[in-house]
Amino acid sequence: MIIGYEDKVSEVYRELLPVLSKAPKSGTTAVKVLNCLGIVAFFGATNSEDIQNAMQIIWKFIHADQSDANEEKHSAAVLVAAINAWLFLLTSVEGWRLRHNNWNGAIDYFSTLLLKHDDKLVRVAASEALALIFETGSLEKFWGEGKERSYSHMQQLLRESIVANDVRQVVKYFENFQCPGTSLTVNGKDLKLSSWYQKIQLQFLKGFLAEGLELQVKENEKLQNLFEFNPHRIIHSGRELYASTTDKISVTFFLPEERDPEKLTKEDRKKQKIWRNSVLKKAQTQLMTKHRRLSAEMNCSDYD
Repeated sequence: MIIGYEDKVSEVYRELLPVLSKAPKSGTTAVKVLNCLGIVAFFGATNSEDIQNAMQIIWKFIHADQSDANEEKHSAAVLVAAINAWLFLLTSVEGWRLRHNNWNGAIDYFSTLLLKHDDKLVRVAASEALALIFETGSLEKFWGEGKERSYSHMQQLLRESIVANDVRQVVKYFENFQCPGTSLTVNGKDLKLSSWYQKIQLQFLKGFLAEGLELQVKENEKLQNLFEFNPHRIIHSGRELYASTTDKISVTFFLPEERDPEKLTKEDRKKQKIWRNSVLKKAQTQLMTKHRRLSAEMNCSDYD
C-alpha cells in the first residue's frame, strides 16, 4: 500500500500469495492473514485475474468447514474477516470481468447466512455482500447453477431478500440507491462516498489501519486516487492564471449497451442508471490515476 514502484508491489503479491494461502485457518492469526491477503492482492495484483485468484483462495477458505466434516467451524470473527476481505477484492473487479463459474451460488450462500446465522455481525457482512453483488450489475454470475431468471427478476428477488432482513444501512441504500454520506474527515476536508463499493473499501481500510487511516489518506497518494479525494486541495476563486500543458491521456473501458427502456419498470430504469454511473465512476478513477502518475513522472524527469 505504501510502496511506490509498481514492479515491487507486484513482486510482493507474487511472493506472499502462496504463503498466505497456507497460513493458519483459525483464531486471531487467521483474521490477520485474511486482512493481509486482502491488502496485498488489492494493491499488488496487476489485473482482474490476479485479484480473482486471491478471491478464490478466500472463497475456498470460507467453505472449507462445510466441505470437510473434520474441519473446525469458523468462528463468527473469522467468517466476518473472510467475507470482508473477499468483498474488498470484489470492489476492484468490473462486473463484466468476473469469471462465470467461480462465484455460482454466492447469492444463495450469503442469503442463507443472512436468514439463519446466529451472529449479528455475520448477518450484517452477508447483507453488505449481497448489496455489493447487486451493484456489480452481473447478478447472473452469482446465482446458483440451473436457475433461469430474467435479470429484472433477479434484481427484485435480491432486493426483497435484503430489505426483508432489516439491516439498517443496507436497507437505506436500497431505498434511494445512495451510499451513506461522509465517513471520514481529513485535514478539514470531508471524504464523501458516492457508491456502495467505496463504502466497502473504506470500511475494510478502517478495520486494517484503525486510527492510522486518517494519516494514510492524508499522505498516501494511492488512497487519495482510490477515493478521488485530495485533502490538500485549495479552492480558488477568480480566473485561472495558467493553462495545463500536460499531454492528453485516456482509458478504455467497457460500458454495456443500455437495455430497452420501454421494457423496464421505472425502478429498473433507475437501477440501470445508477449501475452505469458506477461503471463510469470507476473509469474516471482510472483516468485520474493515470493523470497523477504522468504528472509525477514529469515532475521527476531529469532535464539536465
